[in-house]
Amino acid sequence: MTASVPTMTVLGPNPAWQKVLFFEHFQPGGINRARQCLAFASGKGINFCRAARCHGKTTTRLLQFAGGEAGRLLITGLQQENISHHTVFVTAPTRGCTTCICRKTGTITEVIEPSEAATSHAVEELLACLRHTLLDCDMVALCGTLPSGTDPFLYEEAARLTAAAGKPLLADCWEHLDRILKAGGQVTVKINQDELTALTGENDLKKALHNLSQEYPLQQIAITAGAADAWLLGNGILYRYRLPYLEGIVNSIGSGDTASAVFGAELLAGQPPQDAFARALGAAMANCRSPRCGDFEPDMAQAFTRNIGITKEKFK
Repeated sequence: MTASVPTMTVLGPNPAWQKVLFFEHFQPGGINRARQCLAFASGKGINFCRAARCHGKTTTRLLQFAGGEAGRLLITGLQQENISHHTVFVTAPTRGCTTCICRKTGTITEVIEPSEAATSHAVEELLACLRHTLLDCDMVALCGTLPSGTDPFLYEEAARLTAAAGKPLLADCWEHLDRILKAGGQVTVKINQDELTALTGENDLKKALHNLSQEYPLQQIAITAGAADAWLLGNGILYRYRLPYLEGIVNSIGSGDTASAVFGAELLAGQPPQDAFARALGAAMANCRSPRCGDFEPDMAQAFTRNIGITKEKFK
């Protein structure tokens, strides 16, 4: 009898209709004519689900808000990609994001439209859907920021419900993270180094990790830093990941979301956290070779993973 594939419920409340524009030479302050344009559904939750599908070891259920013409485009895009979702429709339009990529310099500029607050009624509807999916999901992931002005009760209550259901929680967010962590439960945090500094007020990475781990009983804390070394703290052991040099970057946006999805999937598959995070980093590097956020080739990801150097670091 074939074992069932685990399922992750993904809260991605702040999606975006994404455009990626490629320029031969992007010049700030000048007139720039794009040579190529891609448009697709995006935002951290959607990128997470796309990456999980590429990885192939879990299924996902996306919970999100959407509204306006961009929201309709978003839903159509998700249907075309066969990404399972429950969307709470709101009057506020879904934001747009535009990525401008300069082929000459390799620089990437991200322009993000403002988002509007979800109403208390919409928040309650999304939480009701979470209560239902908690009955048979294996992990919950909180992905990204809330729409501006939305009551952080959404994430706080989502964390409390997840803990009460005895399900593991992966937090790929840093705003209001203290309220999420106070709910307790089996929590893994995956954020980047800038977010860790903003969260703890501590520039020294090891001190920041120590302070966060002392304040909250976390399962793991995983930290990415772009092309620089990544870090994982779990069971009192600190691992350092030295990434190989990456050539041929097409679009690095969505790499953090890719890492989160693969990390969560590998943890559910029973991989040791240090190995799970290495595979997540390999997938994130592979995502940089694709123009689409959260998209990667598994064989390429495995090749990158094999070239990641992992060492144990002293940690008190």
